[in-house]
Amino acid sequence: DIVSHYIPTFFFARKLQNFNFKIVFVGNSLNTKKIAEDNGFEYIQILPTETKNVNSNTIGFKVLIKEILRDRVYRDRRISLKDILSKTKPSFILIDIFASETFIHLSELAPQIKKFFVCPMLSTYSISGMPSIRDYDWKQTTVKGNNKYQRSFSYSFFKVHMANKCIFALNKVFSWIHCYKAGLLFGKNSIAWDNKMLLTFRNVPEFVLAPESLELSANVRKSHQVYLGLSLDFSRKDYPMKEDDRAKFLNTLTAKRINHNIKIVYVSFGTYFSSAEEYFRVSNFILALSECAKYLTDVIFLVAANAKIREVVSGMLSMDRFHIMDQVPQLEVLQNADVFLTHGGLSSVKEAIHYRVPMLIYPLDKFWDQNGNSLKIVHHGLGLRGDMDWDDTSDILEKLNILLKDNNIKENLRNFAKKIEISYSDNFYNEVINH
Repeated sequence: DIVSHYIPTFFFARKLQNFNFKIVFVGNSLNTKKIAEDNGFEYIQILPTETKNVNSNTIGFKVLIKEILRDRVYRDRRISLKDILSKTKPSFILIDIFASETFIHLSELAPQIKKFFVCPMLSTYSISGMPSIRDYDWKQTTVKGNNKYQRSFSYSFFKVHMANKCIFALNKVFSWIHCYKAGLLFGKNSIAWDNKMLLTFRNVPEFVLAPESLELSANVRKSHQVYLGLSLDFSRKDYPMKEDDRAKFLNTLTAKRINHNIKIVYVSFGTYFSSAEEYFRVSNFILALSECAKYLTDVIFLVAANAKIREVVSGMLSMDRFHIMDQVPQLEVLQNADVFLTHGGLSSVKEAIHYRVPMLIYPLDKFWDQNGNSLKIVHHGLGLRGDMDWDDTSDILEKLNILLKDNNIKENLRNFAKKIEISYSDNFYNEVINH
């Protein structure tokens, strides 16, 4: 239940509502429940409450491992889904590709109901001769790193990495067992072995919440995939700004109107952090970035950061042109930004493309798609990228200067976005839904 998986689906959900479908979201957390309900959708929470940490609404690692070994999560999920199916009586079901184990249940509980996968990332399949969604380059699959930094924080990284590995390995083993019992190891909807990243199934239609043109090649698309364009919901309820942050933002816009030489650099590293190490890395990076403000005298930085990061950096920063902000309505800020410095999450990338804002991508989580997204942005000439663990202030400054002055990148963005708008018209979505 990650926020960045929900928000892109709102776009397609509203398209379906236009065809008089009632939309019901099903998920695990109170956080995504609130987001869905705030945006006018019904939400059913299905995770057994007794396995939760009451204070954080999350499951502890030891508890989760225990529940997987007991196969309780799978059994409880099955009971919940059976109950939901009887109450909602769905015409069809859209399954987040990251919750693909649900397909195993539904293939037995509701074999007659049409099922589709929804992918909030670009294609997760492996294609011969092409970089995977995780790859940073065409040939190498790892980002260059600062060895000193990596040694200093190897224990923290080891704990998180091994915890993830353990959970994924256990889930995979039990998923194969469940697939065997459900008859999904062979046949029409058997496991898609060419997806090295996730558990998916052959011949199950998949909606990719992105434009196909953002892939490195048209050869990446599989026959069962349908790309749905930028999939941006402009009617969504965005995060409201606090009063003092709103004042900073309005003052920035006023300064830009008075002085047309003023530029705005918007900085955000997303809504999801997987470890304390990532908080530390982002905090260090923001401090290095703040040094750039001393040299870019016509630039105002608007930095979105949560409470933990603000607590670390706020006492070290005292610049009129470097504003650390809490909740930021990203769509509103991007409409006025000249450069977007981001971690490279796909939702942020798509929003930057829509508003024609050049991107500077510093991948934060190298396990998922951020490396691959940064490769695609550079490949299509829509921005630049760097390495958060390697680049110092001079490296960041050099890249920012290029993006602030390079009209070729801005022209590429205009052309790229225009082609997407033409390809994904209302008629396109009507045909997809009718089909």
